Amino acid sequence: MIKRLLSDNSTSRKKKIYVISIVGMGGTGKTTLTQILYNDETVQEHFQQKVWICVSEDFSLLKLTKSILQTIRSDTQGESLDLLQQNLRKCLVDQKFLLVLNDVWEKSPSEGEGLRVPLRMAWERLYHIHPLEGLLEVHSWTLFEKLAFEDGESGPYPQLESIGRKRKLVAKCQGLPLAVKSLGSLLYSKTDAREWEKILKSAIWSLKDDEILPSLILSYQDLPLHMKQCFAYCFIFPKDHEFDKEYLILLWMVEGLVQFPKSKENG
Repeated sequence: MIKRLLSDNSTSRKKKIYVISIVGMGGTGKTTLTQILYNDETVQEHFQQKVWICVSEDFSLLKLTKSILQTIRSDTQGESLDLLQQNLRKCLVDQKFLLVLNDVWEKSPSEGEGLRVPLRMAWERLYHIHPLEGLLEVHSWTLFEKLAFEDGESGPYPQLESIGRKRKLVAKCQGLPLAVKSLGSLLYSKTDAREWEKILKSAIWSLKDDEILPSLILSYQDLPLHMKQCFAYCFIFPKDHEFDKEYLILLWMVEGLVQFPKSKENG
């Protein structure tokens, strides 16, 4: 994929825009793979302009165009889509640029087609779809084993290994790395087979929810109450909000969600 990103079209009269779509179920690692490509040193040196935008479900062409322009230059003004596209065209003319639209949930032809307007400079579009599939069962188990067992070895716990591997607990993650990691972290240090059985037989696995993985729901349910409240508090922020850790902790403290043990002096 890096070769595709770095391919040069200088010998062609037409400028080419390479559109690479990394597609797959939630939790397969699409964003992680894209981050690796985006931060690659050779990729960083190749492109004169690099922009990363989170799209999510609210696909607004005006908002998206403005966000791209604001990333390139901070003095963006105006709410006219036509003016914003003209300014974007001026910023990108004769430059090699890399634009990442992350977390695109739905294809919106009418809106997405509008992105071509500011880039229309006698160019040719080359489209490539890169499907990202889940892990093989053996690889899912290897990842899970490293996270769920002390020292990353299931050998000392044959009963737990039987539940996780032979009885297909890990297989319920459908090869999704995020789901496997979540499940492994959930069961780490739990050596009672009854706890594993409870997770295996949970009705959560049967829920039909395209946005939240069952293993994430199970992990949330396993949290103590005060930590659940901290997570629930984060719902007041918009999707794709970038958190400042220290500021978020201060907000938790102001709301009384973080409790500290009383010191002996204040006894």
